[in-house]
Amino acid sequence: MPTTDEYRRTIPAGTVIFHEGETGNCAYVIERGTVEISTQVGSEKMVIARRVAGEIFGEMAVVDNRPRSATVTAVTECELLILSAEQLHARLKRLDPVLRMVLTVILERFRDTMQRFKSEAIGNLIPYQPASTQGIESQLQAHKEAIERLELEQSLKKAIARKELVLHYQPLICCKTGRIKSFEALVRWQHPNHGMVPPGAFIAAAEQSGLICDISRYVIDKACESLTMLRAEAQAMGTTEDLSISVNVTAREFADEAFVDYITSCLERHNTAPHSLALEITESMLMKNAEVTLRTLKRCRDIGLSISIDDFGTGYSSFSHLHRFPVNTLKIDRSFVAENLGEASGKEMVRAMIALGHGLGLEVVAEGIEHPHQASVLQLFGCDYFQGYLFSKPVSFDAAMALVREWRGDEEQAFQVANNLRQSIRAAG
Repeated sequence: MPTTDEYRRTIPAGTVIFHEGETGNCAYVIERGTVEISTQVGSEKMVIARRVAGEIFGEMAVVDNRPRSATVTAVTECELLILSAEQLHARLKRLDPVLRMVLTVILERFRDTMQRFKSEAIGNLIPYQPASTQGIESQLQAHKEAIERLELEQSLKKAIARKELVLHYQPLICCKTGRIKSFEALVRWQHPNHGMVPPGAFIAAAEQSGLICDISRYVIDKACESLTMLRAEAQAMGTTEDLSISVNVTAREFADEAFVDYITSCLERHNTAPHSLALEITESMLMKNAEVTLRTLKRCRDIGLSISIDDFGTGYSSFSHLHRFPVNTLKIDRSFVAENLGEASGKEMVRAMIALGHGLGLEVVAEGIEHPHQASVLQLFGCDYFQGYLFSKPVSFDAAMALVREWRGDEEQAFQVANNLRQSIRAAG
């Protein structure tokens, strides 16, 4: 735990906090007092600005790894919060690359303007001081990342317009019957030059640029359309199973006032029953902006939608607050299935998560099942649904239709999965 002196300084009035030309290793946030920023023009001191409580100074030299561009003096006694270079750089790294580029360009232009002003003031005697090699490399990298992000966003806009985004479907299997109960719709980008692009390569850029809203609307509309055809196929095979479909949504959609209205229009357009569409939200999203999320969830509940908490166990939700949210399903994250079912303590953790879900009146899905013994243990614990490569990878729409035909067309096959699981449980003792 750092001491007070390590992150906060009290500066008497008249004290120079740092001099122009010094190396910058931290920035300062003013909690109390006033500072004066000045520069030396020839033999004259020129005051550039004053900063007061709530403002920051000294950040420029830290951001672009250049010497201090001005001298800062305490006008009154000041209480300063120290922002280290490590803290500042960690936050800059989390910025959108385009914003980082804008920041570096602004700083460079400010320094250039200051240099020109001082040169003109004393007869053009001060030579231009370029950035250090390290600073130039850092700027070039920031610009490279920004250009790549802009190009990705432009390509993504074209992909949406050209309908290059497609859905893949992964089935959820009922633990008791072995039947397909539902499909999770997962977006993919069928790039004309690079082939199938996974969501991890473009979803982050879509969220930061705001394009995620357009993508989510496309996914919801396409999922409702697909469900209509999947259910028709199931009915043609002589089954009355009530298929449903789920889609992933982000906090940005939940903050959009028109989001629920758009879902309603999709349901009406495709004649889809509201309970047949489930929205999957992450555990961390549930708690990050709880009040906004709760309002939207209540609207979703009012029109009959189902809500699933995805990746359960990886976020920071409070169990004491979980019951406040109108959710229907918990989806246990794949990491618990992969890492915890091989040892006694891990099994008890998963058993407890399933019991928690059931105790709250929720259905429980286990994600990421790849081996029969994982399914066996989870069924023994009372898990309701399975999802994972053991049953099927995410597949194209045509392949999903084939799954519906093949899985439901043969009654004996429909129960084979459940029978195999029961046999493996008995064999395991």
